[in-house]
Amino acid sequence: MPRPRTPDDIVRQIENIWAENGQPSADLVFQLAKTQIDDCPKLRKIQQILREARSRGRPVPAEVPLVPWDGNWPENPNDIDCLLRLGGYAKEMGWPGFLTPRRARWAIRLRRLYDVVGLDEIGVSDRQFVHIFFAGLYARRERAADILGRESPYTEDLDGLLMFRVWESDLRYQTWIQAVDRGVVPPWQMSNETKVAEEFHQGSGEYYQQKWDRLIHRIGEGQDARDTEATE
Repeated sequence: MPRPRTPDDIVRQIENIWAENGQPSADLVFQLAKTQIDDCPKLRKIQQILREARSRGRPVPAEVPLVPWDGNWPENPNDIDCLLRLGGYAKEMGWPGFLTPRRARWAIRLRRLYDVVGLDEIGVSDRQFVHIFFAGLYARRERAADILGRESPYTEDLDGLLMFRVWESDLRYQTWIQAVDRGVVPPWQMSNETKVAEEFHQGSGEYYQQKWDRLIHRIGEGQDARDTEATE
């Protein structure tokens, strides 16, 4: 009797883990996959999935820091203001080179979600932190899609976080959790973002490491609590 076919969404998750985390070995992908996939395939199946991913994949150049006023620099004054602010913020927080052309494109796409008008200094800092964080997440998904030869990246889970703006208030966060429970939006595949987490921690002061932990772990704990309730 033939073995059951691995669902497409699980195959996609395994491929994403591989492409988003520096294309590691199948053993490491297996360890990461076990933390986020309930019915995780065996190591041998993951090896097969990755062989197929490598066969259709394509080389993608390493990301390089954005250089102000070069060919990747925008012409729109609002976009220029956005990148100058985020570039300065990234340097101030100890993330030199974090803003690449790809991340800059996503920062511009997302900038209207992170208006800082009327906010005090702490509010501006918090809003910029979330802005550059999500630009990094979307850019990593896009690069993974390029590596895997896909036409577009998988972003449905990130889109759900943006739809509900979970960083703005407890009410928005709880509304997002309820939407995940009802199947309106998918849960965040947060363990895919380990490389982004490492980059945010490198050079950051204790205050911003705590800010990162609150943002990430709060969402993760909400998902864990939901999964626990579902099994009781």
